Amino acid sequence: MPAAAAVLAIGLFGSVPAWATTETPAPTDTVTPAPAGLSWRAEDAASVLQPGTTFEVRAPQDAAGAAAGLNPVTSLLSDNAGQLDYTGADLDPTPGAFAINTLVDQVDPTRSHTIVAGEPLELRVAATATGPAAAGGWQTVAAPRTVDDAIPVVTIAPQPEVPAEPEVPAEPEIPVEPEIPADPETPAEPEIPAEPETPAEPEQPAEPEIEPGEESPSTPVTTAPPAVKPAPQRAVALAVPTARIIVKTGGDRTGTTGVTPLAGVTLLLNRGTSTAPNGIRPDGVSGDGEGWARCVSDSNGECIFEVPNTESGGVNRDLRFWVVPAASSAPSGWFANLSLRTGEADDGSATRYQFRLGNRLRADAVYSSGDAFMLNTENTGARSSGGTWAQSRSNPQLPQSCGIDVALVLDRSGSVGSAMPNLKAAADNFVNALVGTQSRMSLFSFAGNSPESGSPNYPALTPVSTQAQANTFKTRYAGLQSSGGTNWDRGIGVAAEASAANPTPYDVTVVITDGNPTFYGPNASGPGSDTRFIEIENGIFSANALKATGSRVIAFGVGSGVTDANSALNLSAISGPTKGSDYYQTSDYAAAGQTLRNLALGNCAGQLTVTKMIVPDTAPAGSIAGAQPAGAGWEFTASNAGAGATLPNPPVRVTENDGTGTIAFPLTFTPTTRSADVTITETQQPGYTLQPVNGQNAVCTNLNTGTRTTPSGNPTNGVRVAVPNGETINCIVYNRAPNKAATVQVDKVWKIQDSSGTNLGTYRFPGDEGSLPAGMQGQLTLTNPGTTTPSPQDWGSARPGYTAGGTVGINESVSIDPVLLPGCSLTSNALTKRGAVTTADPLPASATITPGANTFEITNTVTCVSQLTLLKSVEDGPASPANWNLMADPGQGGTPFTVSGATTRSAANTFGVTPSKPYLLSEVASDPSAPLSYLLDRVERCEPQAGAPGGCSWVAVDESQAVSVGIGQHGVYRFVNRPAPALEVPLTGGLSSDALGIAGASLAALALLVGGLTWSRRRRAESSAP
Repeated sequence: MPAAAAVLAIGLFGSVPAWATTETPAPTDTVTPAPAGLSWRAEDAASVLQPGTTFEVRAPQDAAGAAAGLNPVTSLLSDNAGQLDYTGADLDPTPGAFAINTLVDQVDPTRSHTIVAGEPLELRVAATATGPAAAGGWQTVAAPRTVDDAIPVVTIAPQPEVPAEPEVPAEPEIPVEPEIPADPETPAEPEIPAEPETPAEPEQPAEPEIEPGEESPSTPVTTAPPAVKPAPQRAVALAVPTARIIVKTGGDRTGTTGVTPLAGVTLLLNRGTSTAPNGIRPDGVSGDGEGWARCVSDSNGECIFEVPNTESGGVNRDLRFWVVPAASSAPSGWFANLSLRTGEADDGSATRYQFRLGNRLRADAVYSSGDAFMLNTENTGARSSGGTWAQSRSNPQLPQSCGIDVALVLDRSGSVGSAMPNLKAAADNFVNALVGTQSRMSLFSFAGNSPESGSPNYPALTPVSTQAQANTFKTRYAGLQSSGGTNWDRGIGVAAEASAANPTPYDVTVVITDGNPTFYGPNASGPGSDTRFIEIENGIFSANALKATGSRVIAFGVGSGVTDANSALNLSAISGPTKGSDYYQTSDYAAAGQTLRNLALGNCAGQLTVTKMIVPDTAPAGSIAGAQPAGAGWEFTASNAGAGATLPNPPVRVTENDGTGTIAFPLTFTPTTRSADVTITETQQPGYTLQPVNGQNAVCTNLNTGTRTTPSGNPTNGVRVAVPNGETINCIVYNRAPNKAATVQVDKVWKIQDSSGTNLGTYRFPGDEGSLPAGMQGQLTLTNPGTTTPSPQDWGSARPGYTAGGTVGINESVSIDPVLLPGCSLTSNALTKRGAVTTADPLPASATITPGANTFEITNTVTCVSQLTLLKSVEDGPASPANWNLMADPGQGGTPFTVSGATTRSAANTFGVTPSKPYLLSEVASDPSAPLSYLLDRVERCEPQAGAPGGCSWVAVDESQAVSVGIGQHGVYRFVNRPAPALEVPLTGGLSSDALGIAGASLAALALLVGGLTWSRRRRAESSAP
């Protein structure tokens, strides 16, 4: 529908709004205050939630705000549909359902309003899922006072339906049908008056009780206050008013606290006492048959009961039914948990997973789990729930392969206590049992949270196919200490997140715990001493997410705190229903360790595994020191099986890039065959040689007994060994690697030229670092051995660790300081040598590494222009700088540069000069008559100011000394002249004084002219002096 066509009506299924209800609870009921805030639902005419709706919510106007001329605090609330990146204020992650307790003004976020129970607020639809909605009026609602207050429903309907609403009053015209008697041809007319005898007809006059009292039945719906839903939209769906019960059903954990909706869950309503249901459905239907006391959850994860006869005086009004699972309540691929273990650590009991409704059940009201029942209202109540009905995923099957990817999840809570060494020993037994198989492991630990401070998790899969690898893995949990509570939710949840993020999910997750959960969530919510439904529910949701990645969950309950029959209910809920397969219980860790070992080897019976190890070429001759599992691509072939054994088809296996270097050959034995010899040969790779150990081509071990098995033969590049029926033999084959060690070294060349291409200097690194003009820098980077990650490297310094056949990335970052070298720019930057071969490859470049030393050269070509600017300044006088010509003379027969005096830089007074060449500076009057009364005061040099391009700090220089400009630099010099001092003549009066003044002025002018010529001659004489 068009986004702008949305219209709003708000009410409680077209009845009296809950906030207007004045009825009181039954005398035996206890009224529970509602938590602060407001909740409501956005639905279409068919009562289907409408995700993506956006509302404006307006708080009451307070006196202070009104006095200040401020509008009421108005918040824009977008729908929280459970998305991970949601940042709005909607606290209900159900799509189309809303909850908020604090309003933040959408115009001025510094203003906010905390919702108080019972206060009136206003709602208005701002947008639907398809875009902005047409502007509508504000509708008043009230925040609930008790948990039993009904949840308002906001109906979103398409605009085209609005014009049809005035037709609703026409419905009373149905009685016009008595006009039929006017037609004499209709004999059935007399039967119409008999219609009032039907029990349904007298109920129609009661309809006005459903509508607000101030409205008349003849009032068109379109003129009714928006607080009432359009009658056609609700009346068609329900013939009688009902109370709606919504049970949220959840599947997999999403994020750290969210839960995905689960469709297909079947639930029932039962009558019963205050302590338990009696198995009788209030709709009179037996078993799981269809009726209003049976619901099946939809795609939104909502199981909805429409309970009739809940209007005033109705037989079901305010009855407290029980919500129970149907006999087949779980959808395909899931299983129900009929009971869970709750209570204290040492005194728990089995509690049926079922919930009693709250104190009220009234027509046209909505009662949602988590809001009206299934509450988390007390710290020790066994049935304290998160409000989402939990079902468990069926446990995936364990891969039928000898070698698995395992996540090990260890409980390090305080209850483990002095048994922590025993727990580690059990884990050691499991890890050691995987040696010799194509297995990898990840590690997680938990107490009140995961990870805990000082106990990091290791989500990446680490190979444990060799004893050295296994020992390294065991060090990761060797330092674990016992402390804190038990949080299954986060311990399993972090493993689920990692399994989903890993390139390959875990095949199996083994959870070893000594107690039932007492916390949940990332903030360790919960009592810490008791187990309630909510702690187990959250553990189930996280385990479901882990199973959803394909990982089988195996729960190990070890110790007295989790080995009773009731605790098996919880272990089963996070794994599966079968003891000895999905979950295990044992009183001591030694037994757990042996069980884990048997589990590890269970799929390896009757198999020959081969672990390929590569000895580095640096190891002493004949030694296997430093050997590491081979990478991908090593091929082995099984042949010549003894009597009674059949080889796999095909009998070829190739190592993978998983860090284990291990493969497996499953053999099929006849029932009477106790053992069979098998020959394994490898396809040798160029440069590698088989490395025997103690005269044998392989080191073989029986993984079941831990004893060495001596090969019965050593064919070329192979071994022959006996494999007992039902047991596992592992053979380690060593190969010595060819010498592939390599180093990489890059040298540097700087070439500096002027604008004509004339070379001004060549500098090589290493060697000429101290001669390169300041301001030029180049930083070399090389990719690290075996990676694509670059890091800085010094010029001319060899980096070791590379392997022949690999690649290296070569690059350089170049900078030229614009303050120190304003006239220089980078012309080219290239890789110019690969060994002795000249190239011109652009950077970044790469190269294939060869054994030994790999040398390269990078050349930078920089063009630099050196310039000189001469300026003129006149202080305390009106003479123009243009009255002087300024000169820079290179001497030795060179042509001097002459510019007209000016106070600012320009192309007219700036010229290129030869770098580092001396120039003698001088000035001469271009109009001898004008500047005779001025003398040169000083010559100054501009020192550039860092951070202020073009700015100068002027420094006086000796004008008798020549100046020079460095490579790429810009020299600026300024001549400063001041008026010459005037001659003072005694005032004697009369003509004689006037004549003397005139004569004195003439003499002064002559003296200045002579002085100026003398200064110029002196400068020229000084310049020619040796």
